[in-house]
Amino acid sequence: MSFVLIFVLTFVVIVALFALLTYGIGSAIKWQAQKPIKRFFTPVPTPATFSFQVLEGRMEKVIENVVGWKLDPEGRFVIDLTEKSCGFWDTQLGVLWIGIFSTIKVFKEWRWPEFRQVKRTNKDGTEAVKYEVEAREENVHEFYFQFPYSVRIESIELHGNIQADLNAVFTVFFLHPVRAIFLNKNPVDLFIAMVRSAVRAWMSEKDFNEIKQITVSSNKLADQIPEFWEMLENLNGITFDAGGNPEYKTAVPRGLYGKLGIAIVRVELEQVEAVGPAVAALEAARLAELNGQATIVAAEKTAAALIVAAQGRMDAAHRDAQAQRKLNEANAGYYASLPGGAGMFAASQVAGVNSKVITWVEGKRDKDVDLALPLPPAPTMPPEPERFEPQKEAKPTKKTK
Repeated sequence: MSFVLIFVLTFVVIVALFALLTYGIGSAIKWQAQKPIKRFFTPVPTPATFSFQVLEGRMEKVIENVVGWKLDPEGRFVIDLTEKSCGFWDTQLGVLWIGIFSTIKVFKEWRWPEFRQVKRTNKDGTEAVKYEVEAREENVHEFYFQFPYSVRIESIELHGNIQADLNAVFTVFFLHPVRAIFLNKNPVDLFIAMVRSAVRAWMSEKDFNEIKQITVSSNKLADQIPEFWEMLENLNGITFDAGGNPEYKTAVPRGLYGKLGIAIVRVELEQVEAVGPAVAALEAARLAELNGQATIVAAEKTAAALIVAAQGRMDAAHRDAQAQRKLNEANAGYYASLPGGAGMFAASQVAGVNSKVITWVEGKRDKDVDLALPLPPAPTMPPEPERFEPQKEAKPTKKTK
C-alpha cells in the first residue's frame, strides 16, 4: 500500500515538474520574442500587419498576418480567402521561429503624418474645429497593410483665381512591402510630394464648390466626381480588377506602385477652405446672396399681405351688394328700386341668358321705325380670381439627441 502511494506521489511530482518546466520554457521564449532586438523568436505580427526578417542588413523574408491576403512568389500581396496555416509555435505560444542569427528589422525614428483635431476661436468669437497635420515619430518594426496618410496641400490655385487649402486622408495599400519600405530613402516624403503635385494639377481647372463635393470610394461609378478617381488611378499606376485583385501585369513604373509599391484606395477630404485675397470676395458674394434672398422673402410676404387685404375687400363688397339686392327686392323689387328700372327690366328679359328673342324693334312717337338689328349676346360676367391662401411657415422640429 505504501509502495502505491509513493508511486502516485512521485508521478504527480514528475508531471508537475514537467508542467513547470514547459511553462518556464514557454515563458522564456515569449520573453525572448518580446525583447527589442528579436533573436530566435519573434511575436506573430499584429493582425493586418507585416514585418521584415533580416540577416545583417539583408532582407530574408516578409512575415505577414493580413487576413484575406497573401504574398505571391514575387513578394506582392494578392487576395487569398483561404484560412492561413499555423504551426506549433504560433498556435501554442504566439511566436515564430526566425533562426539563430536572423532578427526582425527595427526602423529607428520612422516618421509619418497624422491629423489631429484642435479648437480655434474665430474672429466673431465662435469656436470651430480645425485639423492640423502632426508628425509622428516612433521606432517601428511592423507596418499595416492598409494605412492612412494625412496630407495638407496649401495654396491650391483653383479656377477663377481662387486659392484653397486642403486637408485630406489618403488610405493606401502596401502591395509590395519590400519596394514600399526599402526602395527609397524617405518614402513618406516622396508619397506626399507626388500626391500634392497630382492634386494641384487636377484642381487647377476646378471650381471651389466642386472640390468640396469630392468623395472617393473603391468604386468610381458611385462617386460624385468620378474624374477625381480617374486622376488617382493614373497616379497609382496600377488598377484593380472586379474582384479587387491588383493587376500587376499592366502596372506602369511611373506611378505610386512603381516607385513606392503602394496604391491609393480611398480619400476623405477633412477640410477645404478658401484662402488669400479672394476669401473676402467670396464672403461678400455669399452675404449679398443671403441679403438678396431675405429681400425676396420680405417682398413675397408683403405681396401676400396685400393680396389677402384686397381679397378681403372684394369679399366685403360682394357681400354688401348681395345685402343691398336682398333689401331692394324685399322692399319693391330689385328693378323697381332703381332709376329707369322699367327699361332695365325689359332689357334683362329680352337680352337675358334664357331669352328666346333674337330681334328687338323699338318704336318712337313719330311712328318712324329704326332698322331692326340683331341683339348681341349678353356678355358673361368675368370670373372671380382664385382665392389666395398664404403658406404657413413650417415650425422648426426639435433635434433629437
